[in-house]
Amino acid sequence: MRKNVAWLGRVAMTASALVVAIVASGAPQDDRAAIESVLTDLAQGQDQQDVDRMLSSLHPDSAQFVQLPSGLVTFDRDTQAAGVRAGQLGGDDREMTIHSVDITGNAAMAKLELVGRLTFVHYVGLMKVEGRWQIMSVVTSVSGL
Repeated sequence: MRKNVAWLGRVAMTASALVVAIVASGAPQDDRAAIESVLTDLAQGQDQQDVDRMLSSLHPDSAQFVQLPSGLVTFDRDTQAAGVRAGQLGGDDREMTIHSVDITGNAAMAKLELVGRLTFVHYVGLMKVEGRWQIMSVVTSVSGL
């Protein structure tokens, strides 16, 4: 019995050391901070109508899907940029809340809420491409129309 207890103690110490090493590496927190920065660039780029900042967050093949009362609307990256440039999108001072970020390897999903004149809830799919987190897709629910 005493031999089993000693073995269990060594396993617990090894597991604790592994947890400390993982936490100390900071990789998940660094990724989370980078993702939060990308989400902020998207939201503030739109709000401040700063097209370059918004575009920095979006992968060239990204798309956004929005369900409006008139039906489903799809925006590619260039359409979003044109809308912001023309003042048709963005320009609203919104409060931003990041409700969740779930990261697995080089893929992540985030839930982002933007509250201003309207409320937007974005489910944002991201990928780490060439060492940088980028938005691949945004699925949006809008309320307050």
